[in-house]
Amino acid sequence: MNGLWIALGFVILLVVFGDVFLATMNYREKAFLHPPVCALAWKGMRRVFCRLPEATRKRALQQVIGIQILLVLLVWLAGTVLGYGLIFFGALNSFEVSGPGLNPGPSAAFYYSFAQLATVGSSQLTPASDALRVLSIMVTFSGLAGVGLVIAFLLENFQVLRDLSRLSAIFSNLTPMSASSDNPVGCVALYYPRGHPVGLDNYLLALYEAFTSYSDGLQRHHLVYWARCPDGASSLAYPLHMLGGVIGALRWGLPTGTPGSDHPLLYQLGNAFEKFIVFLTKSKGWSLGQAPNAVDSDNFAAVAAGRETPDVWLARFLSLEDSMATVARLEDATDPRDSYARYREWLPFAYQAQQITEAVSRDLDHQPLPIR
Repeated sequence: MNGLWIALGFVILLVVFGDVFLATMNYREKAFLHPPVCALAWKGMRRVFCRLPEATRKRALQQVIGIQILLVLLVWLAGTVLGYGLIFFGALNSFEVSGPGLNPGPSAAFYYSFAQLATVGSSQLTPASDALRVLSIMVTFSGLAGVGLVIAFLLENFQVLRDLSRLSAIFSNLTPMSASSDNPVGCVALYYPRGHPVGLDNYLLALYEAFTSYSDGLQRHHLVYWARCPDGASSLAYPLHMLGGVIGALRWGLPTGTPGSDHPLLYQLGNAFEKFIVFLTKSKGWSLGQAPNAVDSDNFAAVAAGRETPDVWLARFLSLEDSMATVARLEDATDPRDSYARYREWLPFAYQAQQITEAVSRDLDHQPLPIR
């Protein structure tokens, strides 16, 4: 029976140390222990938070990431103490027990495990074999190494949080009189003050750097998915909505060859956005479905000429095209063939962008953002 406790302890330690290693040392490798625990905890917190008043609920949602990080640390600590404690319990006959109030048993084994892990030790339990002395030293080194790994884990998670805040701030820190902070076309309009792009290079570069940094960080630290920005914005759903809208507006809302529509960074940003959608849907097990079929060229031309249409996606594209024509101050009529080709390319991208935004909004318990 003692051998069973020792074997069980080693198995628990292997699971815990494996999870810590994947979370802190292995790039883009998803840990297997704490993510499902945190997902389950989030479901419980959401059940509680949904009963709170709106203002209190928003403040409570901002504490989720802190609670999740604390939960991860507790899981690692409890697993380590439990694993070593079971090993010491199985080998308790090889300890010399001294001191009042401490009897051989589970409490003594877990007490010694925690004391060694905290690097303070215990004079009431003394290992009587060389193997247990070596194991006791290993526990102490585990505690020292754990402090460094926890610090690294915290710093890396908060770096991803800073990336999320930086990405959201690019959209939200706009002049209130100039543009709406939830309207992608309004954001683009700021960089077309006289119908020509001014400062668009720096804007796209800032978006690309912030988004790719956040995307890389999230693929390594999935815990940050549940985070909210410090300013109270709707977390990941907000930058996804804005970024998808900005890419769609610049790349397909303007006629081919219009300054800014063929910027190299725009293509790189679009590719990074589509790869992120693939990663997120795969990691969450979502299915976004297939984009609706595009209308044929004759119907497109008829609707563009003024005929009513029940197709909301076609109506959205034509509205986007009109808005971007105003932004870029285009006076010439748009080539119908070019417009139709852009519509066919825009449709699957816009559909995926809207679906992922709404899926994230529902999953993070936010109201879906308005689609403009």
